[in-house]
Amino acid sequence: MSVDMSNARAVPRLSGQDLAFLAFETRRRPMHIAVRASFELPLGVPAPTLSGLRAIFARAVAREPALQRRLLRSWFRKPRWGDIGPIDVARHIRSLRVDPKHRARDVDVCLRAPLDRDLPLWEIWLLDTPERPRTFELLLKVHQVLIDSVGAVALFERLLESAPVPTLVGRGPGPELYPDAESLGSAANLAHDPFRSTDRTALNGGIAEQRHRRLDVPSASFDRAARRLGGSRNDLLLSVVTGTLQRWFAHSRCSFPMRLRAFCPVSPRPRDSRAGFGNRISPWFVPLPMDEPTLAGRVARVNAATRAFRRKQAEGRGNQMARWVQRLGGWVARLGMAIANYRRDYNLIVTSARGPRALSLLGAHLRELTAFAPLVPGQRVAVAVVEYEGRLFFGVTEGWKRATRGRRLMESLAEELTLLERSALRDDRADSPRALRTSRALRSRVSAAVGS
Repeated sequence: MSVDMSNARAVPRLSGQDLAFLAFETRRRPMHIAVRASFELPLGVPAPTLSGLRAIFARAVAREPALQRRLLRSWFRKPRWGDIGPIDVARHIRSLRVDPKHRARDVDVCLRAPLDRDLPLWEIWLLDTPERPRTFELLLKVHQVLIDSVGAVALFERLLESAPVPTLVGRGPGPELYPDAESLGSAANLAHDPFRSTDRTALNGGIAEQRHRRLDVPSASFDRAARRLGGSRNDLLLSVVTGTLQRWFAHSRCSFPMRLRAFCPVSPRPRDSRAGFGNRISPWFVPLPMDEPTLAGRVARVNAATRAFRRKQAEGRGNQMARWVQRLGGWVARLGMAIANYRRDYNLIVTSARGPRALSLLGAHLRELTAFAPLVPGQRVAVAVVEYEGRLFFGVTEGWKRATRGRRLMESLAEELTLLERSALRDDRADSPRALRTSRALRSRVSAAVGS
């Protein structure tokens, strides 16, 4: 694509967070948000062609000036945006032919391939699925320097439909809990001192090869469990992740950690700017109660920690780090991330977002929508959850050398979600005798691992 840059117009500068994301990116650690969408074709409707998709998305991209910008670099200036005007969508919207026997491998290769920095930082891939003639899939990749997770959901909605994007309304917390003094004390200490080292575990280290895994559960049962246990959906999500890691460490040969912390990026966007580009992330470092075997106990302790963060944010102290990075530049974020990796201030990333309304493309209905968060230096697991049409889609990005570790992690997550659906009482007892025996066995394994 040859473009005359002499006519480039002035565009917004890159923020300190944006410069940090560019510095973090390597060949094995791409810093883009990936979305995998599966569509179902009704009877009599043909599958879309690549030329037809390019024509549709070309009109949508023409209404998005940010998707027509690319990075300009020179040896004496920091990277900056350059507005290059109309682009060749054929270089951004392409087809991917996958081998039915190695479908997951081929999709992983596409998802983990870094974006070309000489072009606008986004791509859309049409997956060729001859074994399923009534379905087709799209892969959307947008660089983290261009947009955050909340804006990425709104962008995907705008690309598929030209209707106005509704305001994102967050879910409020559940009924107030009254945890013990120990839980409140640990939450208060974490709120005042978010940078404390965690245990050295297999969740942290170098990235060998990124893999992407997914599963989904009904959101109604998830929300009923959250209301019954007295927490918000995000509190229950972090509690489920904690239970998953308890199972994973109990079954693996790794030592059982006592201190784990999840990095939860929170978007402080006003409700009227949901559809905007750029990154506006405030970090929450939430402790995971690995020594608590019951789901109710985990929700209570996580809820105590998140309430402390909400109070800080309500008092105007929750976004200090984001403001410091914005004022002082990207080197602050790079230095802070280097210190965080050295001190092991967190072990994994957990993020969630409300999905779009029901969408369709060329008469095909969108059935599945899974997002995958990027991995940052020194961190091997990221969990992203998107709600769409009454289901929660879990997208897990992992970077271990052995694929068996990632498969076992997903099996542990599936077991934890199955137990959650069966649970009926606040004390983590289940309706099914088999689920009750599984819960008791988990308690014994966790107790033995903690005692050792």
